[in-house]
Amino acid sequence: MKKLMLLLALFLLQPGAYAQVPKHRVVMAVTTLASDGWALTLTDCDALIANFGEGNVEIEVVAYGPGISMMHRGNTDFATRMQQLTRRGVSFAAGESTLHLSRAQATDFLPFVKLVDSGPAEIVRRQEAGWSYLKGGF
Repeated sequence: MKKLMLLLALFLLQPGAYAQVPKHRVVMAVTTLASDGWALTLTDCDALIANFGEGNVEIEVVAYGPGISMMHRGNTDFATRMQQLTRRGVSFAAGESTLHLSRAQATDFLPFVKLVDSGPAEIVRRQEAGWSYLKGGF
């Protein structure tokens, strides 16, 4: 019995043996085509990663309405910065509903952008799954 208690005590005293850092999950909605709004959204992504630590936060930026314009291949204002954020665990999604209304094709978007059926529906699904919601841009 004493050996069992000793083993249990040693296990509990090991750093990180029973305490895991919670992974934060954040979904951000972006509906603006304004560069300032997108810059703020990407800065917010950087800040979340800096505050929670890389690997401790999962972020999905969902664009719909006018917001999908920054995800087009032809718009390179933020493409490099967005690509860098994908390497740090941020994903970017565009709503297909808006894509169809704008007569765009999936190939018109940056290669790392995933398509979701609807931007608002994606945000609702993420919130229902326990993700925190932030309004990107302004």
